[in-house]
Amino acid sequence: MLRNSNTISLRMYWEIGKLIIEEEQDGELRAKYGKSVLKNLAAQLSLEFGKGFNERNLNNMRLFS
Repeated sequence: MLRNSNTISLRMYWEIGKLIIEEEQDGELRAKYGKSVLKNLAAQLSLEFGKGFNERNLNNMRLFS
């Protein structure tokens, strides 16, 4: 059961990182200078889903993909 939960979490983090790169950064490895992509996205996701979606975690998810 624990292994399944870890697999689901890892898959979710990978998918979120992939979406950040593809959708928010237009496929670029880094966001354009001056765009607060992760900061704005963290605020939106935290409001909708709660803890765990801060800017640092989103950056880690982005690097994970």
